[in-house]
Amino acid sequence: MKNLNEKINSLKWLNLIVSIAIPFITCIIILSVFGIRYQTNDDATLSNIAAGAYGDTIHMVYVNVLFSVILRPLYALKMANWYVIVQLLLVVVSISVIVHILMKRLGAIQGIIVSATIMIAFAEHIFYSFQYTECSTIILTAGLLLITDNLGKIDKMTWIGIFLALMGSLIRWQSFYLVGGMSGVILLYKFFSIDRKKQKNAIITMAILFAVVFGAKFADILAYQIDDGWKNFAQYNNARTQYSDFKVYRLDSDVNSFAEIGVSDVDYEMLNNWDFYDPEHFTAEYILTLADSVPNMSFIEAFKKTARTLVDMLSGKMYDYMFWVVVVIAFLHMRPNKGVFEIIGIGIVCGILLFYLIYKGRLPSWVQMSLIWTFVIYIFYSVPDSAPEFSKNMIIPLLSFVLIIYLSRPAYSKLMVDAPNYREWSHSEQQYFDSMSDDKKNLYLLATDSINVAAGFDVWNPRTDNFYSNIVAFGGWLSQAPHRNEALQKYGLTRPIVDCVDKSNVYLDYHNIDLVKRYAQKELGVEVFVIESEKNPFTPYQLVTEKKEA
Repeated sequence: MKNLNEKINSLKWLNLIVSIAIPFITCIIILSVFGIRYQTNDDATLSNIAAGAYGDTIHMVYVNVLFSVILRPLYALKMANWYVIVQLLLVVVSISVIVHILMKRLGAIQGIIVSATIMIAFAEHIFYSFQYTECSTIILTAGLLLITDNLGKIDKMTWIGIFLALMGSLIRWQSFYLVGGMSGVILLYKFFSIDRKKQKNAIITMAILFAVVFGAKFADILAYQIDDGWKNFAQYNNARTQYSDFKVYRLDSDVNSFAEIGVSDVDYEMLNNWDFYDPEHFTAEYILTLADSVPNMSFIEAFKKTARTLVDMLSGKMYDYMFWVVVVIAFLHMRPNKGVFEIIGIGIVCGILLFYLIYKGRLPSWVQMSLIWTFVIYIFYSVPDSAPEFSKNMIIPLLSFVLIIYLSRPAYSKLMVDAPNYREWSHSEQQYFDSMSDDKKNLYLLATDSINVAAGFDVWNPRTDNFYSNIVAFGGWLSQAPHRNEALQKYGLTRPIVDCVDKSNVYLDYHNIDLVKRYAQKELGVEVFVIESEKNPFTPYQLVTEKKEA
């Protein structure tokens, strides 16, 4: 086995082919059999911004403007969903880098088996259920792992690592902290084990890394400060994030938690439906006040929830199973030497991050997957330091491979049924939105519940060419973005839910229409009626103060 590992690793061309083949073939199989979908409406909206559906802007809110700038020439060359294509290409390259390093660290055969096991466990989320936070994490993991593996040298591998880390941070800035936390353990471990000359090179490498990554983040912040419209949006979106992303989930939707501070029941319902696009009433200051009034999770509650999360992962998704497989592998291979501290350190940092994310109320599936991916890769990278004989052991990698295949069968069988249904759903209401976008004489207001279908979940065909210039959601994270405000003003609206009353050229969809009516009625102080039109089956309603007799 040792001779075979050495032979494969000595044939650099073969090692390179295998490293590229594993993620590339996995990607082709998943896309061919199941297709691809957006995991959340965030990516659908982000791809539409990049494609120009919201007008000519480089501001992608959650993605660095520099990444948007990189995409623009590609869209000019050919209209395709470059937002997804570029990320998928970076992900395949990144996994190839990881496979190459694992083959070198674990032994070629063991590295191939481990990499195949990881692909089976994570493939659905990486290549089918597309999500930019997950892509960012994979790219960052590869970049920082390459820097770690090459620590003490400054060569082309170092520059590739810095490039991947930069690209990952451009796609999702918060991932830099998540991946950086666990990679920091290994970086420190390696730093103190190399000589002074290499330590100097390592310091230079890290200085360059932080300069380009934080420099890019500064450029993104600056882009939102030099334009008054986007500056105001950034302030509002920060307040909205504090409430909608961190606090709203701690509230009882059936009981007005803010009644004591004067919030009406109608306002409370609007807040819980994310339908609070009203710049005169739901201001940034007002929303921050509400967010501050919601108590944080207690440490005891967070500890209990962390424990429940870990227990739930024993019967969770495929990548959850992979987490426990790797925990067992790490335990079996820990030896009383310096390498054991590396594994324990990664585990401690992972635990701290898990607890913190739960405490802050920010552990959706894509963040949990990102955390587990980073943990899995860095543990496998660290095992040889604790147990040098790992490269001689075939039993545990093979058992893990078989176990993950067995555990993954139900998920992939379910996917065979769900994927076609999803494809049908993603095209089901296309005709309605096409007809709305073509009808520029009228403005169409959509509730937040409609954002998914409005965004168009056909991944390979994003909305283009000012598609949303007359379609505005009165909720969601693009509320009060300059292009949204401009679209409203063109039709004589500033406060969409209030100003739409008695506007003959404004139509609303069916979601929460009674709630919207009650909010407009409260704000205007007059009785408001809902009338139905046959203009568009998806958006048939208008609000009026005088209901005409039939």
